[in-house]
Amino acid sequence: MRLEHYNICGPMPFLEEVRDFYVKVMGLTNGPRPETPVRGFWLYTGSRPVVHLAEDDAKAMPVTPPHLDHIAFSCDDFEEVRRRLEREDLSHKVNLIPAAGLTQIFLRDPAGIRLELNFYGDRK
Repeated sequence: MRLEHYNICGPMPFLEEVRDFYVKVMGLTNGPRPETPVRGFWLYTGSRPVVHLAEDDAKAMPVTPPHLDHIAFSCDDFEEVRRRLEREDLSHKVNLIPAAGLTQIFLRDPAGIRLELNFYGDRK
């Protein structure tokens, strides 16, 4: 079993903000999305659409369920990601776990979802 994607719902202006965050900061690509009655976006890493955004005006306030702690991504190029975060003036925390050869960055997306970015053996 593997995670296929996660979905964020909200009004279109909010989804555009979320889309821009995932493209500009996280390096995902806004890609093809099948025709459906609901407008939205599919954001890709490589050939996989991992974040789905779907219009739902009833969900005007982004709310992260209290039981959802975070979503983790395996990433490359720590320094480039950190430069993007600083360029966008986004609050983030770096966590080093030397025994695992792991550097982590924690931040929140515009929907309030905490993201964990994992970089294995990527730091010089």
